[in-house]
Amino acid sequence: MRTVAALLIMLLPQLAFADADSDGFDAPADCNDNDPSLHPGAPELCDDIDNDCNSVIDDLEVRWYADRDGDTFGSASEHVDACPTDVLPSLGSAGVWVTVGGDCDDTNSAIGPGIPEFCDGVDNDCNGAIDDGIPTDTIWYVDQDHDGFGRVSFSGAVQGACPPDVDYTSWSPFNTDCKDTDATIHPLITTEDWTHPPLRNLPVESSEFDRDPSFVGDGIDEDCDGVDLCYVDADDDKFGAPGVGGAPPCRRRRQQPVVQRP
Repeated sequence: MRTVAALLIMLLPQLAFADADSDGFDAPADCNDNDPSLHPGAPELCDDIDNDCNSVIDDLEVRWYADRDGDTFGSASEHVDACPTDVLPSLGSAGVWVTVGGDCDDTNSAIGPGIPEFCDGVDNDCNGAIDDGIPTDTIWYVDQDHDGFGRVSFSGAVQGACPPDVDYTSWSPFNTDCKDTDATIHPLITTEDWTHPPLRNLPVESSEFDRDPSFVGDGIDEDCDGVDLCYVDADDDKFGAPGVGGAPPCRRRRQQPVVQRP
């Protein structure tokens, strides 16, 4: 009897962890020893089952975030986990699904992870800090007419990462305004100017005409380039047109007679 008992004691651990489904894995490594398709290393399927016994169900799922402002970043507050074969819920015209989250303001496409930080009192890059990481050697010039451009001749220029005013409209990092008492007169807007909040996303201008067609040939240098844009008057009727006879728009100095317009 003692020999039989001793033998049973020796075999109990092996019997307790026998490979019941013959898949080559014993419990507890095999999370379901009654199903040979479930075991460590088995292909994971999207079937609400832990196929590979790694304690994660459907770990092929991808987290999708709703992007409602079109900046390719989604809000963590609105997401779904879906397998590659799943059909995502429709957002209609209100947005699309993206795989990158972290958008702290999904109503503004100028705010999101990786967006450059601007001096505008807003956390543009969604890192939890406002107006951070901006070079502190910027020179800010007084912008009297609030058109986004200052003038070097006015006193009060200051150096710092951001201007001293709260609304960011009374100071500018650009000092090329030729008349800082008229908001319609300032240099042409380029994409480089978009780093300054008042000019951000304004249309890029290639001539005075882009700002206002009536500025052409009015004797005023609206774009601060030293001359006034006008049109060639090929038929001498006091009215001009761009590109007449293959000629580009002309450039008249302000003291010269201007082309008449309707």
